[in-house]
Amino acid sequence: MKNNIPDFGIHEGVPSSVYHSWNALSSTWLKRWVSSSAAHAHAEEIDAESVPLRLGTAVHAKLLEPHAYSQLIAVAPQCDRRTTAGKELYASFLKGLNGRTVIDEEMQETVNGIHRVVESMSSCRETLANCKDKELSIVAEVNGVVGKARLDAYDADAGLILDVKTTSLLAGDFARQAWNLNYALQLAWYRSVAQAAGLTVNRCAILICETKRPWGCRVALMPNAMIDYADAAVAVGCAEWCECQRTGEVQNYPDT
Repeated sequence: MKNNIPDFGIHEGVPSSVYHSWNALSSTWLKRWVSSSAAHAHAEEIDAESVPLRLGTAVHAKLLEPHAYSQLIAVAPQCDRRTTAGKELYASFLKGLNGRTVIDEEMQETVNGIHRVVESMSSCRETLANCKDKELSIVAEVNGVVGKARLDAYDADAGLILDVKTTSLLAGDFARQAWNLNYALQLAWYRSVAQAAGLTVNRCAILICETKRPWGCRVALMPNAMIDYADAAVAVGCAEWCECQRTGEVQNYPDT
């Protein structure tokens, strides 16, 4: 491992915290850069403790790693932490976390609701089941840049990358806003990194999971034309990243 980056290739079983520590270009940086600047992308700090991110982490674990759910997610006990008994109960709970993501019972109900809906819909259930590879962490060279990508799920037979997204929007509204949310750029990056690592990628899709009752879910294919169009932004973003790495400086908004 050099500069906290593993060898090029596909790495399985990598904890998300380890993956995020790898110093390589990612879709998160690219999405932030394209909507603002390199300076913003470098400065962004992801709040892993925010409710949407904790809920998203739990949904990912339930759908992608159900066998390890209890090792990844902890449901906080209902207690009044203003009382001595409540404080003691919660303190005991915290001691046994071992790095697990904490959610409350309401969030757990949402996770279970989404899981039930996914399992009840053949399109969602079968698409997910056909993805034999889950949580693939990949490092490869793209446009002369060392890049990384973490694929939620991959169907080798169909050449399909599947990304799981939770949203407070209706699934239809989310799908229509995919371009504005820079998800075409994200999938273009995933495709580039995966292909550079030797994977076949024919299509990319998003499993959209609504976080409000009745927890609607659907699989939405991202048109290849949108991903192809986003490839141009990937190329420019790679050049910007290279310049940042070379000079140690990051460009803010253009001074025009």
